[in-house]
Amino acid sequence: MCDYAFLGDMGESPRAVNIAQLFIGQILKPGDTAVDATTGNGNDTLFLAKLVGQAGKVHSFDIQADALTKTSSRLEKEGLTGNVTLYKRGHEFMDEYINVNSCQAIMFNLGYLPGGNKNITSLPQTTLQATEKALKALAPGGRLSMVVYRGHLGAVEEAETLDNVISSLDAYLFWTARMTFPNKDDSSPYVILVQKKGGCKK
Repeated sequence: MCDYAFLGDMGESPRAVNIAQLFIGQILKPGDTAVDATTGNGNDTLFLAKLVGQAGKVHSFDIQADALTKTSSRLEKEGLTGNVTLYKRGHEFMDEYINVNSCQAIMFNLGYLPGGNKNITSLPQTTLQATEKALKALAPGGRLSMVVYRGHLGAVEEAETLDNVISSLDAYLFWTARMTFPNKDDSSPYVILVQKKGGCKK
C-alpha cells in the first residue's frame, strides 16, 4: 500500500522544492537508481546521492558546464562522487544512458540555473521529450517530481505542455498530482508529482 501522507513533514513554510524532495525521499533507499534531469547547482543531485548511497546510482544531466562543475565540487566535499555520473547533455537524451523501468526516482527542476545566465532555460519541446522518456524509465512504484517555474521566456508554454502530458496519463498506470500555491502570484512555481503504479495497490 502506498503512503501519500508525506505532506505531514513539510514544516511551517514549505516550498515547491521541499514538497518534491519529501515525495521522492519517502521511497528512495540505498542501492536504488535515480535521475536528476536538471542538475543546476546540484541540490537535487546531492539529495539523491545521499539517499541511494554508495551501492546506488545517480545520473545527472545539464547542458551548462558551470552547473556540472559546481555540482562536482559539492559531491567531492561530501565524498559522494563514486555513485554519481554527470552528463553534459540535455535531459532529452537520458534514454541513451538509462534503461526502461530501471529508475526508482526522477527529479526535474525547470527554468534557469540560479545565479547563472537567465537566457539559458529549459525548453517546452526538449522538456516534453525528457518527460516522456522519464515516464518510461520509471520502475513500477517509482516516483517523478517536477518543479515548474513560470517566470522565464517560454515558461507558460512549457507549463501548459507538461500539464497536458500529465493529465493524459492512464490512471490505471500512473498516480498523479499537481500542487499549487493559490495565495501566491501566478508566476510562483508549482509541483507535479507522478508515481508509476505496480509498487502499490490501486
